[in-house]
Amino acid sequence: MLANEAVEKLAKKTGCFFINVNDGLMDESGKLKKEFTVEGIHMYANGYQVVLNNLKQYL
Repeated sequence: MLANEAVEKLAKKTGCFFINVNDGLMDESGKLKKEFTVEGIHMYANGYQVVLNNLKQYL
């Protein structure tokens, strides 16, 4: 979550468009939802499907 916020801030600072591909992946505490992860870091295919869906509107 902190890394994502830092990237968004950098994008704004440099005039770049920020796409939050993580939208919908995190729980209320900012951790990867259990249904998307093996151990909290690496994602199952359904997690990557969320990322793809978040990007599709920009492709």
